Amino acid sequence: KERLSEGQSWGKKYWLDTLPRAVARDDAGTPYWAESPYSASMERHPNDPDHGDRHTWDAQAKIEGYRTILPRFSSEFGHQSPPCIATLRESFPPEALMISSEALKLRQKAWGGDDFQYKPFLDARFRVARGFDEYVAQAQHLQARAMDVAMRWLRANAPRSMGALIWQWNDVWAGHSWSLVDVAGRVKPAWHAVRRACAPRLLSIEPTGDFVQLVGGQLEVVLVDDRAFEDVDEFTSARVRAIVQRIDFHGVVRAEVELSLTPHASGGLPAAS
Repeated sequence: KERLSEGQSWGKKYWLDTLPRAVARDDAGTPYWAESPYSASMERHPNDPDHGDRHTWDAQAKIEGYRTILPRFSSEFGHQSPPCIATLRESFPPEALMISSEALKLRQKAWGGDDFQYKPFLDARFRVARGFDEYVAQAQHLQARAMDVAMRWLRANAPRSMGALIWQWNDVWAGHSWSLVDVAGRVKPAWHAVRRACAPRLLSIEPTGDFVQLVGGQLEVVLVDDRAFEDVDEFTSARVRAIVQRIDFHGVVRAEVELSLTPHASGGLPAAS
């Protein structure tokens, strides 16, 4: 920064003038987007949730906290986890396979280290891990929960929310990361969670209104069906029957209600309270 001349920017002319003119000239009709995140205007904050795309790393408390933010297009978000245990065994000597070992700390490149990326979420949801394998499983299931919550929330809120790009798909080494697939090609639990949450037809229960802020509100059964964008007339004439049950920890059904859902053409939306 100290080498820039007074008034000189970090290449703003390239992003907002040179490159869009080149695209328009050489590939007419192809949309040009200057940056990510970007709100389509230098007058707005680049991470404005109401315009353009947004990187969501600031969701309060993460995981369920994803429901506190609803961008138009979520172009970067994720939750960290270790690689699969088999991959760790292939990549490290046995003495390194301990919780917060020095060898694993060297491969933690995220801000705040394990104490920030894992500890508060593990402490809030799990007992203290009794061994390294259990620790890895807990951390991976946290990631799966976070990605499931985020994807369901974004899809349920179409058409305001109309796109999501996960950070990240795969990995380059056996280290802590946000990947769904580790360096050996083994899928983490989060891969399965995202696959389910991205199914063409999805029935979910989502909090709405003040419930999102954990101070009241209600739960809504939400039907998401991508056919809404293919044949609107057929889709809106369909009716879906859903059975909602409240089950205790012993598997006993404590309450049950049957709902008749009428989809709308926005893809995903509150269908019944």
